[in-house]
Amino acid sequence: MRVFWDTNLFIYLWENSPMRARMETLVVWQNSRQAEVVTSTLTSGEVLVQPMRKQRDDLVAQYTSAFSHMHLIEFDRATAFRFAQLRSTYVTLAPPDAVQLACASTAGVDLFLTNDRRLSRLNVAGIGAIRSVMDALIA
Repeated sequence: MRVFWDTNLFIYLWENSPMRARMETLVVWQNSRQAEVVTSTLTSGEVLVQPMRKQRDDLVAQYTSAFSHMHLIEFDRATAFRFAQLRSTYVTLAPPDAVQLACASTAGVDLFLTNDRRLSRLNVAGIGAIRSVMDALIA
């Protein structure tokens, strides 16, 4: 099973968010299913912005280390084409969301987890299911 994590999920897990307990439960659920967690290179950039602004070198190092051990999906030509298809089909889809979905789609994931419930209404080829982390059944 391949599970794509959208950016906020990493922040919730590693930056003492009120959502941290939910994320820890998700990690246990994924480990019990031997799920491979993947994300995009966009995520790796997005999560570093605030720690860099706040000069939190500890968080920068934590994220950098974690992402060095993960499969990061690149935004390549095939993904750019998929991005264009998504943006032309779903005209209100924000560009960062379209990048994430395009990366997950071209990589072929079973589950795309996000904080954005609106995305769970979309049907995207190459993605088995899109779920909000609040709605995902992880018991």
